[in-house]
Amino acid sequence: MRGSIDMKKILFCLSLIWIVLFIIGCPAPKVETPSEKQLKPVESPPEEDFAKGVQLYNQGNYTEAAKAFSDVVRKDPKNYKAYLNLAAIQMKLDNVNEALNYCDKAAQADPNNIEPVLAKALIYKDTGRYNDGIKYLREMLKKFPNNSKILNNIAVLHRLNKEYQKAEAVIRELLSRDPDNVEAYKNLSLIYYDLGNYKLAKLALGNAGKLDPKDASIRNNLGMIALKMGDYVSAMGYFRIALELDPNNIEAHQNLGTIALHFKDYNAAYSHFKVIASLEPQNDNAIFQLALSLIGLQKPQDAMSKLEETLKINPKKYEVLYYQAFINHTYLKKIDEAIDLYKKFASSNSKDKELKQKAVTMIAKLEEQKKQAEIQKKMLEEQEKKMKEEEARKKAEEEKKRQEEERFKDLMTKAENSINESKFVEAKGFLNEALKIRPDDKDAKAKLKDVEEKIKIEEAKKKAEEEAKVKAEEEAKKKAEEEAKAKVEEKVEKKAEEEAKVKAEEEAKKKAEEEAKAKAEEEAKKKAEEEAKVKAEEEAKKKAEESAKDKAGETKDKAEEKKEVK
Repeated sequence: MRGSIDMKKILFCLSLIWIVLFIIGCPAPKVETPSEKQLKPVESPPEEDFAKGVQLYNQGNYTEAAKAFSDVVRKDPKNYKAYLNLAAIQMKLDNVNEALNYCDKAAQADPNNIEPVLAKALIYKDTGRYNDGIKYLREMLKKFPNNSKILNNIAVLHRLNKEYQKAEAVIRELLSRDPDNVEAYKNLSLIYYDLGNYKLAKLALGNAGKLDPKDASIRNNLGMIALKMGDYVSAMGYFRIALELDPNNIEAHQNLGTIALHFKDYNAAYSHFKVIASLEPQNDNAIFQLALSLIGLQKPQDAMSKLEETLKINPKKYEVLYYQAFINHTYLKKIDEAIDLYKKFASSNSKDKELKQKAVTMIAKLEEQKKQAEIQKKMLEEQEKKMKEEEARKKAEEEKKRQEEERFKDLMTKAENSINESKFVEAKGFLNEALKIRPDDKDAKAKLKDVEEKIKIEEAKKKAEEEAKVKAEEEAKKKAEEEAKAKVEEKVEKKAEEEAKVKAEEEAKKKAEEEAKAKAEEEAKKKAEEEAKVKAEEEAKKKAEESAKDKAGETKDKAEEKKEVK
């Protein structure tokens, strides 16, 4: 359900000081302890540095607050309260050993003051070192014999260590010496409360109430017992009486606020946790529960702001991550951010296994939802696409129909105009196109039939005209062919005559050329013969001359030979 909260997660464990009550079975409404205080700056005389330190502490500025208190002890080394405040700061910074050292310094500053002893015991309690705390307090009994505050705190530590018989023995020893010790009865009641013996717890508180009727914490714890016994009406009555006795009783406001959350009275819950936050601005539990109340009031942005404020005060308040995730997926619809925050919480060092399991379950659920949402989104997108396509198709069809209607009218108009102009074939084309759009249109059919008859008449007339034309063309063609033939024959004859004439001329020319050639050859032959004859005569003459010459030479040679012989 929107705005609903897991009530098991809004009931918180307590940190207690001097005489301390610590409810192990958290979640549960808050039970007030005897002489309960918190380890926080104690108001002191108005020294400037001390007041400044308190202010800085309340603002969560622990580093600067430590400097201020260090200035106090530097100026006033006996100011044990400043040392205790330094111890409180170191606890906020998780420096346990430093905190213990400052408690020792506070004890040295004021050796006879019990407060530093109880503060150190508280640190042992808050860090779960119950045996160390018991050992330390028993050692302090040597310095403060039979001190009721120390004995009450020893009993508390035994109870937290589940050593109920030892715790009861310490209280009974204390009551045997001091039967009117209200804190002892309150502690005895808490022992029975833890053991589940609520009647004895109520009886022990009854004794305390008789001794101190105006103690608001007694009424608060009676309310807790009534809750355990299932009597919500009486419980709320006790818590309201506690507030009447002490309007600023934080535990009563816590318990009434828790019950209001349980019954989904978110306005009442918001009012109670707002008082606590105003009294203790650094109370991360109160601010956290304010955030849960705001979730119930369906004010997610305001709730988210308070959750962020809680983390600033206590970064280890891992449960904040769960409710930040819750707001993101329930109200802001930021599924991815919610899954991341659930995963951070599931992997954190939170000891709340049940809430971690819920975170794991939510992770699986949201991832499945995310997967289904993506599938759904895809389906919706596909459906939307189909719807758009269908819409576009219908629109296109309507547009087509409109255009066809307009075209039909236009075609019919054109057909009518063509008929009026006796353009029947053209009209037939327009009418056929129109009938493709509206096949059953009677007017178009009738006009088409009329047009087709007129076309037949025109075609018959045209055919006759064409046949006559063809016949005339054939006759004209035949005549033209005959004329062309005669003309061709005439041309052929003329050409033959011209060719014969040319041939005769060529033959005559050829004959003349041959005769001229023969005559030229004959003359050339005759000339050659004459030249040959002359040449032969010349050669014979020359030869005779050479022969005569040779013969004369031989005669001469012979004469010379003869002469030589002689």
